[in-house]
Amino acid sequence: QTVTSLAPNATQNVNFATWTPTVGVYTIKVFTQLAGDANPSNDTLTTTVNVTVFYWATEAPMPLGRDLGTGVGYSRNDTGWVYVLGGELATNSVQKYNIRTNTWTAAANLPLGKDRFGSARLKDSIYSIGGSTVDPNYTSDFYKYDINSNAWVTRASLPTVLGWAKGAGYQDSLIYVAGGYDGTSTLAQVILYNSKSNSWRTATPMPAIRFGGGFALSGDTLVYVGGVDGAAIVNTVYRGVISQTDRSVITWTTGASLPAPVAAGMFRFDAHSWGNKGIIVTGGSTLIPFTSVSNVCLVYSPGANTWTAMPNKPTAWTAGQSGAAVSNKSLRLVCAGGYNGSATITTTEMFTDSTAGFSTELNLTMIIEGFYNSTTNRMSLRDTVTAYLRNNTSPFAKVDSAKGVIDSVGFTGEFFFTHAPAGTYYIEVKHRNSIETWSASGVVFAAGSKINYDFTTSASQAFGNNEVLKGSKYAIYSGDVNQDGSVDLTDIIAIYNDASNFVSGYVVTDVNGDLFVDLSDLTIAYNNAANFVGKITP
Repeated sequence: QTVTSLAPNATQNVNFATWTPTVGVYTIKVFTQLAGDANPSNDTLTTTVNVTVFYWATEAPMPLGRDLGTGVGYSRNDTGWVYVLGGELATNSVQKYNIRTNTWTAAANLPLGKDRFGSARLKDSIYSIGGSTVDPNYTSDFYKYDINSNAWVTRASLPTVLGWAKGAGYQDSLIYVAGGYDGTSTLAQVILYNSKSNSWRTATPMPAIRFGGGFALSGDTLVYVGGVDGAAIVNTVYRGVISQTDRSVITWTTGASLPAPVAAGMFRFDAHSWGNKGIIVTGGSTLIPFTSVSNVCLVYSPGANTWTAMPNKPTAWTAGQSGAAVSNKSLRLVCAGGYNGSATITTTEMFTDSTAGFSTELNLTMIIEGFYNSTTNRMSLRDTVTAYLRNNTSPFAKVDSAKGVIDSVGFTGEFFFTHAPAGTYYIEVKHRNSIETWSASGVVFAAGSKINYDFTTSASQAFGNNEVLKGSKYAIYSGDVNQDGSVDLTDIIAIYNDASNFVSGYVVTDVNGDLFVDLSDLTIAYNNAANFVGKITP
């Protein structure tokens, strides 16, 4: 490319021809040639580009090998972790793997050692579901682990003792638990846990009894793969579409069976949500003995009802622990431990699919009223916000969620959505002591694209113009400390009580973000309550 008549200290963009690479690692150099250049040492820029589709890699081994435990993935701010819970001989150990740093560390032990149990995640919490002690002795225990505080608490027990069941979290407050074994019978049941009410109810059962298969969620569809029907290993796939008017109502249909080389069926394996492609499964047993192992890796799309073979896992296994999480802008499946046909192993292997990592990336700009100082044009601190994508037609169901940190200077955060297909969605933002705020209308999200949305430019960027002008920028309202959708007397009382007790630190009643609860926080909430500020939604 040639640039002519470029003035001193001026710049000009240069576009090169489109390049379509194949998979590989490339070194790209860009250099300039200028007659009479006094400093040619700065004329060349070099970078390395790694073009990938999907691949396996062997990572740091587990400190303690195990099988028949369970795994859960968790992501925050483009860093991913996989938690491995329990395991054979009813260990209560919990270990977590940091994908970015390739390191294992210990987490708080389970309250009860167990194996053959399920797990699920809601927001920043992991739940352990039933399981068996060494006898075996199947239990109805149900525990919640808070990732931020590294602590377990007991929640409402399962309706029945249950082992070999599988769980899947949905819409940040619901957990579906499918199939399992109660010590006497294999079950077709599906039970539904509501984390807000800490209660269980019965959902539509699967078409047939199952335990030990893979169970995961893709959008609004539950998928149960393989397992045992009480007598034999099966290859059946059940798809269950969740009703948006009653979440306990599930419409089950039969999908495409497991393909070769596991067409006869498979069990002792897990399934995980896999971005915009559906769900992913790997390994397992095609025969009852533990000597039966597999290294298959398969992706199933419940919408297309098709299976796609991925590269095989390097080490064949069964009864291993796995979890899927986003890290470094790609979706990763971490497989840890397991049984290789002759012994328990400590191997950690990770599968990366850069084409499934995100439906979209959202760059969100917003200001929190109480935190913002219009004189300095800064917020008092950066803070975590949860963004939801909601369908743009009634009942506006949640489709995906992501957490990001809003910067105190640039007012922008990155949110990575891994499950939502391309479509038009409302953006709902929630902050720990602010009013829930929605985008003015549906926003078009294309798979793999990067979307920008700015709430600060105009009140009309929010549904119902539900923002407040501070200086020259618009902010979401502060003061909803109990997150009930309005700023009212209950919020004022909570702030007043904490102020009277000189509470300080990172607490929800600190509405202005100065880490002290005092009159300034009370004033913000009082003014908004006096103006009847509350959420406005479609």
